Amino acid sequence: MFDPLVIPPEALAVPLDVAAATRAYFESVPPAARAAADAYFEGGYWLQLWDFLLGSVIGVALLAWRRSP
Repeated sequence: MFDPLVIPPEALAVPLDVAAATRAYFESVPPAARAAADAYFEGGYWLQLWDFLLGSVIGVALLAWRRSP
């Protein structure tokens, strides 16, 4: 399993190179864990799309049936 508490050596350098430390951390994440995180994050876009579409359908239906407050 992925251990997120392992600090890459680039993150311990003085002065800190933020870009190198970030790159080192991302490279330490296993591909399976990164794919799972990406899929979870991108799922939010689908939820936003369906929320918009459902709200639009309900709004159009209320206006078409003249039940809008």
